[in-house]
Amino acid sequence: MKGKDKMIAARVRLLYENVFFGAIATELELIEVNSIPTAGTDGKRLIFNSEFINDLSKGEMKFLVAHEVLHLVLMSHLRRGHRDPKVWNMATDFAINQLLKDEGFQLISDCLINDKYKEWSSEKIYDHLMKNPEEQPGGGEEGWNVGQVMDGGSLGDDGEPTNGPPMTVEEKAVAEANMKSQIQGAVMAAKRAGTMSAGLDRLVDAICAPKANWKDILQRFISEKAFSDWEFGTCHTRMLQQYGIISPILGGDALGNLAIIVDTSGSVDEEQLSQFAGEISDILENYDCNITVIYIDTQINRIDEYSQDDLPLRLHAVGSGGTVQKEAYDYVEEHLRDSAALIAYTDSYYFDWKEIQQPSCPALMACTSKRLDNDVPSWMEVIDIS
Repeated sequence: MKGKDKMIAARVRLLYENVFFGAIATELELIEVNSIPTAGTDGKRLIFNSEFINDLSKGEMKFLVAHEVLHLVLMSHLRRGHRDPKVWNMATDFAINQLLKDEGFQLISDCLINDKYKEWSSEKIYDHLMKNPEEQPGGGEEGWNVGQVMDGGSLGDDGEPTNGPPMTVEEKAVAEANMKSQIQGAVMAAKRAGTMSAGLDRLVDAICAPKANWKDILQRFISEKAFSDWEFGTCHTRMLQQYGIISPILGGDALGNLAIIVDTSGSVDEEQLSQFAGEISDILENYDCNITVIYIDTQINRIDEYSQDDLPLRLHAVGSGGTVQKEAYDYVEEHLRDSAALIAYTDSYYFDWKEIQQPSCPALMACTSKRLDNDVPSWMEVIDIS
């Protein structure tokens, strides 16, 4: 049995033995493309090198197909963002192969597996590999490329990789919704067949569970600082006139000064800066406050003061070096200590967390990467705005 027939047989075996994976795999179009080293997926198609799979056993074939399915379930093709594609693929392979090992699959020889990364997210593994490039697998005997994951639309009709435009935000939202729908259907089928493991069930719950809207979280964070006290110098006129009750009111414009750190390191592009500017503009539009923006990469490059008179806001791309943020936090503590809050807009690739001291004001980090890193201190509230 060769080529496409082996892929079909592997999907059938998964449908009988590992229904969750089989149900999703059968939705993918199979395309033979020998220009890639192993196999890959773009969310719609499962492409494969027939020469590679001809040497695999039945157990290894099941692993290969399940590996590609998990790329889709974990939405690796939607989560990469601005990360290096090769290192992101390594990180996702490490995470996925560990999950499949725990599920009892027969791993392909030389696939990426390291118990050190057990229970690590792909984002955390990626950050670790970027900080420690000597730990990035090479090619050849170490074999990092068991399965490629590609942005949707990055394959031509024949399955060959192309340089077409990346998915838009709207296309990604549709793809995520469709994937979650497929996942839920596969879960139901697996549970009916009695092949849904507890570990896989927990993983799927985490993926499909509704997540808090980050705009609501940011709004809540700002509101808590703005409405931090009652104003007893004024009262509700209607309450006094109608009921003779002196009732204090919340100080809706009591936000005062806000300190904002803007990461302008080389890993932050114009699109992210525009996003930061939009979020800061929203704050100025909704609250009567003054904002101090500190631009930093490895050093403070610029400091600007903004108010509602400066709307619409445009941030400046200054710096584009590395990412060492301590100087900005020190500046806030020395010069802006009385700020109602500190918000850091960043892709969060800090390398000096251990040197940063907790500021006197409440702090929130708004990240454009889905970072989960134990280095982030407990005093820093983190939201994902990717």
